[in-house]
Amino acid sequence: MWLSIFQNIIISILVIFLAHHLILHLKDSYTIKKTKDLTELQGKKYKTILDEVYMINEKEKYELLQEIEKVKCTVQQNRVVKEEIPSLEEGLKSNLTEVDLKQMNDDLETFVQSQIMST
Repeated sequence: MWLSIFQNIIISILVIFLAHHLILHLKDSYTIKKTKDLTELQGKKYKTILDEVYMINEKEKYELLQEIEKVKCTVQQNRVVKEEIPSLEEGLKSNLTEVDLKQMNDDLETFVQSQIMST
């Protein structure tokens, strides 16, 4: 009796052991292993973020350079205009007399005073 119980226990343990190793072997042989590479994934995300920031910075840099060029053009145009203005002012001053200049100044002061009073 003890011999049959001991024999059944040994056979049961052996069957369980063999079934377990058979299942592990089949799983390892016929399935695709899934591994998560968290460092590479985070590295890719970080690289895309850096690329986006770099592109935004390049775009802003390009826009600022365009604005600077526009301002330079405007300044150059203003210099040309300012160089022409003194010659126009000299021509006007030579044609106007002191009385005319005084009359224009008085008219301007009157106009400014009327505007101040109306507001």
